[in-house]
Amino acid sequence: MSAEDLSSTAQHLPSSHSSSIASLPQYSVPAPQATNGSKYSQLLCVIEELSKDIRPTYTGNKVCAERLKRTIIHARILMPVTSLDTLILSERPAAIHYCAKSNCCSKLVVSTYDLNDGVVRKGSLWFVDDSKNVTSFPMSAGVFRFDVFPDERALVASLTNGCISTVNLESMSASDLLVNADSMLLSVSIYGQKIVSSDNQGNIYLIDLTSEAVESFPAARLKYTNESCELWTTTWHNDGKYVISGGEDALLKIWDIRCDNRQPVSVNLSHESGVTFTKAEADFYLVTGSYDEKIRRFDYRCLKQPILQSNLGGGVWNVEETSEAKFLAACMFNGWALLDKTTFAVLEQEVDIGKTTLYGATECGDPSLIASCTFSDYTVHFHQITN
Repeated sequence: MSAEDLSSTAQHLPSSHSSSIASLPQYSVPAPQATNGSKYSQLLCVIEELSKDIRPTYTGNKVCAERLKRTIIHARILMPVTSLDTLILSERPAAIHYCAKSNCCSKLVVSTYDLNDGVVRKGSLWFVDDSKNVTSFPMSAGVFRFDVFPDERALVASLTNGCISTVNLESMSASDLLVNADSMLLSVSIYGQKIVSSDNQGNIYLIDLTSEAVESFPAARLKYTNESCELWTTTWHNDGKYVISGGEDALLKIWDIRCDNRQPVSVNLSHESGVTFTKAEADFYLVTGSYDEKIRRFDYRCLKQPILQSNLGGGVWNVEETSEAKFLAACMFNGWALLDKTTFAVLEQEVDIGKTTLYGATECGDPSLIASCTFSDYTVHFHQITN
């Protein structure tokens, strides 16, 4: 595949088409008025207004009233989030990432997956530069997810035709490696020249990019029917000796790939629905997302229960760490949320765009600029967090 395959097909819509301001819908609290005073003085004015909204049923209970007031204040002082441009693609976007280290002009990468005439699954990589100019690079099939090498000169994509595709972002060339022609690959994670992937039949694949060797083993089946099921997420742990997986069976599993028996060394049953995302953290920790709308943190040395969890709404499909060491969570039916990495507290949020199946969100080189993609309406959104 060569650079001649690039084509510009996106529509560029101006910012006037949509806007959204973070608010607290259940309370009629006015926005803080612009004044010449300090931010502290303005905050006091907001608190004064908020105190009037404490419901009478709480007035006899000081502890409850104070907790409610703190909750209202926290929600009200979230930074406003303003909608900027939107890009409408000709294919449905399934993943998005901004390559800040890349030397390429178009640092924002969007992968797409579309079902053509109900039979053929097609997809592309779309590249967006800082001026919102868009080019597309057709792939051999739809792209569910992709992972970028640390130097951001290349990426690896999992394709619906059962291939892993390595894409050189500088030469704009792609090389496909067939993993399983009878399945769709759903996830991909890079560790050096090793790849771990998973498919819609519950299998894990260990792939060596240098030798092109592929090993597979079954990793997920439905509990009551024993049928194979979709394994939505796999990732390497930091040392490359362990693989973390999760899927439709709602089980979080850790595998020691040095063991020949290919049985999980740890299994967690606390997810109330399918496990959609896994991410290894430093030391012994890992983070998961789930259809049950919760983000969780585990210590894999004791996997029985999460050490921290928070309900974000809408199903947590992807979580990305930002340049300021925060988490940016893509919640399928509840927009995106910027989180405190340590506590999972919501710092900023944009919920309206989640109505159209949001699968990804990424920081675009500036901590205040967020790009996200919604699958159902073919759209890439840009939002500005304003002070």
